[in-house]
Amino acid sequence: MRHAFLLTLLLSLSAAAETDLEKGAKLLHARKFDEARETYERILSAEPSNVEAHVRLCRLYAEQLDEIDKAIEHGEAAIRIAPSDASAHFALGEAYGLKAADVGVFSAFSQAKKCKAQFEIAVAKEPKNLEARFGLFQFFLQAPGIVGGGLREARTVADETLRIDEATGRRMRGAIFRKEKNLAAAEVEVKKALVLAPNDPDAHSAMASTLLQQNKPDEALAEFRKAFELDAGDPGRHLGIASALLQKGAVDEAIATYRSAIAMDSRFVPAFFRLAEALEKKGDKDGAAKSYRQCLALRPKSSFARNAEKRLKKMGA
Repeated sequence: MRHAFLLTLLLSLSAAAETDLEKGAKLLHARKFDEARETYERILSAEPSNVEAHVRLCRLYAEQLDEIDKAIEHGEAAIRIAPSDASAHFALGEAYGLKAADVGVFSAFSQAKKCKAQFEIAVAKEPKNLEARFGLFQFFLQAPGIVGGGLREARTVADETLRIDEATGRRMRGAIFRKEKNLAAAEVEVKKALVLAPNDPDAHSAMASTLLQQNKPDEALAEFRKAFELDAGDPGRHLGIASALLQKGAVDEAIATYRSAIAMDSRFVPAFFRLAEALEKKGDKDGAAKSYRQCLALRPKSSFARNAEKRLKKMGA
């Protein structure tokens, strides 16, 4: 009888945790980040070894709440509990990558190497995890060689991915060609990706970026807007739209677009920084200074904050 009671209790606790995980996911989708954090922390207070809650808190702190050290704490906790969990390694790698962008040069090298190591482990643990693969690919594409970046390594990941998911692999190849300024080849690859995955917002954004580099803002704008239509919950989609509008010379529309991104997420520092740049370009010194200061207030240790501080000094604001 006692065993039956314990089994019932454990099952009820498990169901409650599952319900809270689902609730947290819905809150994230609604961009209610503080409520989502409280939900996941409530799970951990009852079940400290819940790996999924640690992983989600890691990503939430890193991607939305800009508390990188807390993100790393949860990522490391998840790996201690489940060292074979690919999603935990990817989340921790992402946190290390963001940390690298927010610290000084020497510390950044250390964090970047940790980022690479975690992405590599995630891909090794789960080779078909496309998110982990794309994270590792972007690291190789963007990071300097001194910390392990390089186009040769990026090509290797792209070629491997092509055999797992052709659309994603084509998109990766397109990004490599854009990096090399071979825009015609990039366009060919991304067109193939779009044929394979016509409803993939990232593929449309990749095509838009390719067109933008070819100084085709009208075509790029249509692709960025299609990406937003397919993924309207991501304020980052507005940044692409605004970049195309700026290339067209539509500064006022771009400013309105940046403000739309901020209306979706009042902590979205990239939008504040780009808004400040656009306002400065327009000659609105006070408005630009206010937006630059928001970058300093929201993420004082970030590269955005450092660049905002430089702009404020140059403006004499």
